[in-house]
Amino acid sequence: MRSTRRRLLQAAAATPLGLAPLGAASPAGPSAAVYDSLGLEPVINAKGFYTTIGGSLMPPEVRAAMDAAAGHFVDMNELHDKAGARLAAITGAEAAMVTSGCSAAITLGSAGILTGLDPDKAQRLPQLDGMRSEAIIQTRHRNEFDHAVRATGLRVVAVETPEQFQAAFNERTAMVYHLIAERHWPSHIPGQVPLTDVIATAKRHGVPVLVDAAAEVPPKRNLRAFLEAGADLVCFSGGKGLMGPQCSGLLCGRKDLIAAARMNYMGAGADTIGRALKVGKEEVVGLLAAVERFVALDEGELIREWTAKLERVAAHLQGLPGVEAKMLAEDIEPPHVPRMTVRWDETARGLTQQQVFAAMLAGKPKVYLNGGAFGLTVVPSLLQPGEEEVVGRRLREVLSAG
Repeated sequence: MRSTRRRLLQAAAATPLGLAPLGAASPAGPSAAVYDSLGLEPVINAKGFYTTIGGSLMPPEVRAAMDAAAGHFVDMNELHDKAGARLAAITGAEAAMVTSGCSAAITLGSAGILTGLDPDKAQRLPQLDGMRSEAIIQTRHRNEFDHAVRATGLRVVAVETPEQFQAAFNERTAMVYHLIAERHWPSHIPGQVPLTDVIATAKRHGVPVLVDAAAEVPPKRNLRAFLEAGADLVCFSGGKGLMGPQCSGLLCGRKDLIAAARMNYMGAGADTIGRALKVGKEEVVGLLAAVERFVALDEGELIREWTAKLERVAAHLQGLPGVEAKMLAEDIEPPHVPRMTVRWDETARGLTQQQVFAAMLAGKPKVYLNGGAFGLTVVPSLLQPGEEEVVGRRLREVLSAG
């Protein structure tokens, strides 16, 4: 990590505090009556794009597109053709398809690599007799979501070093799964094989590379970057940075592999592994609307808006002895969503990071924060207008009580 992090507290000193009432609802937000009827209260999301708290909030134009789609019947194969062609043009891919989430995209992409356009093979999955049966994955890229690869019957071959990666290819190798982890695992950590080297090696062996880029937008250039680097398939979540339906995903890449993925989804009489991964007409149209909206956004303006929210949070923490707030955006390449870490001497203040998390969740409304080795982290991209003031005020109250 570079040490040139911008200090927010200094900049925040001149920021006026337009305090909202504690727990105030977002001024322009939709009614929460549906949750009220279930005895639930919406939460404040300063954590980021996490499925466990709803992913993201769909913009009005996405909700309108889904509502319009819900009012009519349509031939789903034709809808997939048309929407896929539009999405391919946007991403620079040969072909694309909407799936029921990024994990579904990973499973369907893996299945397409295994079976090609052979319906008999598609009906046999996850039995891989007569097929290639291994997926190479770097150990640092292992995660709970690679179950989506194993669901096809593929056996994971985990490798630790560049030498092990080179030696892992054989006649059983079907694919390489690559998690975009460069910003999660600093490049100086030994043993990591970068995507460019992964692709070059895999191509020498004639093995496709599937890239898991679930949370890698923004920035919007990532919609094209991994394909331009030579990946064969790339998977994105529709319900994270794209702000589309939570149960949607995007699979894009080689035309032959997308055709095979679609066969594993709707083909072979639907006697396929993809039958359980059904995506509705509303999600197809909604994700297309979300992607079209996303690529038209002014990223610079978004970053300025998010940074201003962090500065307003930081202003509430000013003057707390031993509490330090820092921006992380300068440490991220390419820059996407600025984040702010909050650190303090846990012994001196008598508060651990986990205790602060618990206290923020114990209030009304609950406030979800991120955290880890960097410290407690505030992610501004999903904060609704005025919620940053609530987050800052609550943080000050909790940290002052230590």
